[in-house]
Amino acid sequence: MITAGIDCGAKNTQAIILQESQIIGKAMLATGFEQEKAAEESLTQAAQDSGIAKDDVQKIFTTGSGRNALEAADGEVSDIKAMAKGAHFFFPNARTVIDIGAEEGRAAKIDEQGNVVDFA
Repeated sequence: MITAGIDCGAKNTQAIILQESQIIGKAMLATGFEQEKAAEESLTQAAQDSGIAKDDVQKIFTTGSGRNALEAADGEVSDIKAMAKGAHFFFPNARTVIDIGAEEGRAAKIDEQGNVVDFA
């Protein structure tokens, strides 16, 4: 299955395309004042980077302050859960994650499966 994840933040918007848990495309751009436009454009760029058509993406999930901006999304993930799962994907032995964003910072303690145990 081909899925996309979009993090639409106050300053930047990033998107990745996954196929069978492998990153096949990615994009990052400045969010600007139109979050929906930034989310759409990041998805388009990530699809181009992966060499697939945007219509080939079967599921889209969003996070960040603009997670509600993309009407085509199949679901949304909280910032805390997204950072925990992302950190676990790249660093499976990590147990503490710190995210400093444009508007706020957060930290989470995670378990060996990347689930949030505690956060501040």
